[in-house]
Amino acid sequence: RVFIRKNESGRIYGITFIDDKEGVALNGSRLGKGYAANVFNGYFSNPANNPFLDETLYGNPSVCLEQSATVQPLQSNAEEGDNLIDELIEDMADGSFLSTSNDDWKEAAWQRKLRKLSKVNIRRRKR
Repeated sequence: RVFIRKNESGRIYGITFIDDKEGVALNGSRLGKGYAANVFNGYFSNPANNPFLDETLYGNPSVCLEQSATVQPLQSNAEEGDNLIDELIEDMADGSFLSTSNDDWKEAAWQRKLRKLSKVNIRRRKR
């Protein structure tokens, strides 16, 4: 799902993409320039400049909606389709965005504190 923040005049100033299944919430600007609130504000405020509404590239949206109602799904089992998508994303990202071995933030904070305490603090006298 997507959470869009607008000011009183209707301008989009923030967009957050939320994946409830994985428990991830990402700010659009952190994903890249193409997902920033400014870009979506431009798309929604001026549909003429929205490349996703270009009928020459994507066809007429109403025709696509009518066709999608009659098309049979490629995957009969939705879970298999999800697994294939997950595998594809994992292969493309090479697993680099997945969680590392240190998922517990309390443990990570404790380790940082121990590292700071273990450093010898040598104070020199001012002459």
